[in-house]
Amino acid sequence: MFGRTSQTIILKSYSIGGDNTEHKHRGLKFTTPEQRHTGEATELLERRKQVYREARARHPNRWSGEIRNWELPERVWLNSEKERPELNQAA
Repeated sequence: MFGRTSQTIILKSYSIGGDNTEHKHRGLKFTTPEQRHTGEATELLERRKQVYREARARHPNRWSGEIRNWELPERVWLNSEKERPELNQAA
């Protein structure tokens, strides 16, 4: 059915719900949708910020700017508004 094993693995992970519990999304700052829904993502991202602050304090010469932005966005889209302008229109 698929030409590549990786495609089959990806399809399987989505079909068994792995996307919500295992796959870390870039738009969610590399946390899972389940972690965001349960509030676990907020605590996880606070710990990440602390790790980055400590690393920057220990080795400031390795940093050219601020630490990575680990704030969760208020809204996340599967297809961004840029790609789907109809999402910007009022219902």
